[in-house]
Parts: sequence; structure tokens; C-alpha cells
Amino acid sequence: MEDELLNGASFAKEKGKTASWGTRLAQEANKAGLSYPKKYGNYWMATREQWENILIELDWELRDRKPYKR
Repeated sequence: MEDELLNGASFAKEKGKTASWGTRLAQEANKAGLSYPKKYGNYWMATREQWENILIELDWELRDRKPYKR
């Protein structure tokens, strides 16, 4: 279902990131004046499409953090 709301932690987990990454993403979107995500209690909620748009609008890039050996 495309209109299903996800919290920031769930979206972050889908992207292979931590829950705190999802919170930082939501707070940055709020600081930038975007109309989403909305805060419901302790959770930042938005649809999957809105979360993807936040990444684009804030120009955040997902980096692959594979460990490497020096």
C-alpha cells in the first residue's frame, strides 16, 4: 500500500541505516521547512514516497559503509 505511513526508524532500516539516522533525517526536513514528515507522539511519520522525496530535497546521499582493511 503506497499511502501507508512509515516512521523514520522503519525507513532507515529499509535503507540499511540506524534508527537515529531516520530521526536526524526527519529533524533536518522539519528544520528545512518541509511539510512532511509529521510528528505523531514520539514518531516522525511519512509515506515511503515522502521519505524518498526528503532524501532528494535535502540532497542526502546513501553511502555504502562496507568495512575495509588497511
